[in-house]
Amino acid sequence: MKNYIPLLIFLLIFNVIAAQNTGGVIGSTNDLSLYLSPMQSDGLYVSARKSGAARDETQYLFPQTEDVFQIFFVQNKGYSIKNLNYNINSRKIESIMGKDSVFQFDSNKIDYIKHSSKTYKFYNFNEGNQLYQELFASNKILFLKGFKLIFKDAFINPMTNAVIAEAKYEKKEKYFGKVSGSDFTAIDLKKKSILKLLGDKSSQVDKYVSDSKLSYTSEDDLIKIFIFYNTL
Repeated sequence: MKNYIPLLIFLLIFNVIAAQNTGGVIGSTNDLSLYLSPMQSDGLYVSARKSGAARDETQYLFPQTEDVFQIFFVQNKGYSIKNLNYNINSRKIESIMGKDSVFQFDSNKIDYIKHSSKTYKFYNFNEGNQLYQELFASNKILFLKGFKLIFKDAFINPMTNAVIAEAKYEKKEKYFGKVSGSDFTAIDLKKKSILKLLGDKSSQVDKYVSDSKLSYTSEDDLIKIFIFYNTL
């Protein structure tokens, strides 16, 4: 019976959502049999200490809130869950079950997750399989935002050995772009980097940016720029 307690706690936080990619809610259910298969096949329990949850919450992408997330699997099934998060350090989607237990989802089985209006998806390039925010996605161009942790050592007063600043992780954002027929490229939010990505369409894009008074350094403006590029 003891082995089922974590499972039952986990199941109580789920609501079924539509298996289609529309993300429409079809309601909740108390039928535990609907959850047994996902629990057994889509991830595993690990200790909070092993996952990193017991050490430092700053290594998680999202604040620890009660926001609702939606997670969709490649097998056309999905769930709505409140305590979902992404561990940037371990590159795992996790659900923290308490001080001692974390459920880690199998990244290879996840299609995408949604938080508010934002979509996050795993892509395997650069430094391996990681979660990226899809800022813009079409058949012609992909614009992604990735996340990296930088560990900063504690700052200690050499005279007194007193800790002035605790050791911690700092989150850094990084951007990548990909046009059809090419590989992903790291890009800076600068004119030269963006126009280089867009190749022979760069002059048309640059004119559009100038006429529309957009900025290459603005994430929101870049989405507008890529929407325009998508029409060329």
